[in-house]
Amino acid sequence: MLTDRDPQEPPPDERCGDDFRTIDRRVAIARGGIALAGLVLLSACKKELAMPTKPTIARIWPGRTRRDVADRYEPYLRAEGIPPLEKTALGVQLFREDREDETWFVTISYWADMQAMTAFTKGDPTKVHHLDRDKEFLIELPERIEILRILEDRQGLR
Repeated sequence: MLTDRDPQEPPPDERCGDDFRTIDRRVAIARGGIALAGLVLLSACKKELAMPTKPTIARIWPGRTRRDVADRYEPYLRAEGIPPLEKTALGVQLFREDREDETWFVTISYWADMQAMTAFTKGDPTKVHHLDRDKEFLIELPERIEILRILEDRQGLR
């Protein structure tokens, strides 16, 4: 057990169940591979390591295909475009609108702030990052991403 903790504080495993185990007095590892080093335990369970959960920014990517390729592009977009966002964004939505001659796809990802989005894009968050096969499917490659501040977020009203 950690020896540099307050004796009145319950041991980490009592606070967090088996989500936490102590390796020695200097290093504690939470499930999922997150390592915390130090002389004192800064945060004993994953609940205390929570990421921000309220988005303030929406990043909107639009793209359109011909109707005859839309049914092939959708699974490609789901497999290649959505998973990286699921790993880092607070949320992601994919929309599809079939029109007479073309199909629009819109991906909206939700972010805590511009810093989080910039870390994901590894640079300018307004720069479009095309998927490898976008040129094959899309009528034209989108030239810009819309970034909007979220002023109201009232989901789950009913």
